[in-house]
Amino acid sequence: MRKKRKIKPDITNMGRNPFDDIDFAIHANTKREEGKFVSEGEILLPKYYDMENANIVKIYSTPSNRKVITLLSANAIKLFLWIAYELEYGKDAVWINKQRYMKEAQISSINTYKKAIGELERYELIRLSKEKSVYWINPRYLFKGSRITKYPNKIKR
Repeated sequence: MRKKRKIKPDITNMGRNPFDDIDFAIHANTKREEGKFVSEGEILLPKYYDMENANIVKIYSTPSNRKVITLLSANAIKLFLWIAYELEYGKDAVWINKQRYMKEAQISSINTYKKAIGELERYELIRLSKEKSVYWINPRYLFKGSRITKYPNKIKR
């Protein structure tokens, strides 16, 4: 049995991205790159780069992670994404404000919420801590900040 080839879109022939409209702007700061210089004729000038201001959460994309996420129900995926938006920089635990989540997700049944939590726990995306409504997040799947800084003893070269 032959494997299907992954199709890679040729974006050069697709035209302009329709989401690149007039309302789209990337807020950034210009930072100086320490110890790096660029040559302007006979003059060496400091090298600068742009650094985006927006908060980001990294969802780590390995085939095994993708398989786990695709097994989740729609409500569990919704909760997983909500958790991603709630993470604080460099923290590997999150408080889930159940009432706010249910209101924002338009969920009226506590059982629907509990089922979603149960799925995320069963697939080891989160785990309840000793504090009520505070969950450890599994940094294999999701993290806001640098995992290298948070877990320096986990670095493999």
